[in-house]
Amino acid sequence: MIEDNYISPELVEIVIYYASGYLCRRLLKSTKCEVCLSSFLTNLDNSDLAVAELVNMKTQGYLLNCNLYLYKLFLNAEFYFVKNVILSDCYERTLTDIITNVNLNFPCDKHKSSVMASCLHYYIRMRMRQYEREQNRSSKKISRNKKKESKLCVT
Repeated sequence: MIEDNYISPELVEIVIYYASGYLCRRLLKSTKCEVCLSSFLTNLDNSDLAVAELVNMKTQGYLLNCNLYLYKLFLNAEFYFVKNVILSDCYERTLTDIITNVNLNFPCDKHKSSVMASCLHYYIRMRMRQYEREQNRSSKKISRNKKKESKLCVT
């Protein structure tokens, strides 16, 4: 299952922080409001956190340290995604679980609903693609092994 892919909770948090910065950069391109723009950018003190280690190692000026409330939102989204990933309506159930169980806060009241919807949409869609890619890779390996085994069998 999906839990087998995770080595440690710290690694999951680091990767989610990295992905959060990527999604913040993507959302910056489509945002015009000054309050929203400043909310996607972070203070420099977040770069000293342990979860920012991967961003600090890989950055050459292109990666962002995201704000902690977006990071926490994506952590919650990951929790509910892992819970619902095997269901056929994973996207809808994950969104429903987040909306009902997580306190969604954003500094700009005017754009709060649209920004939160975009953030969750991008994150869940990205995770679904990544999960499906892993599933396809593993099924290709299994089918490749079955083909090899079938060639070895003499009928």
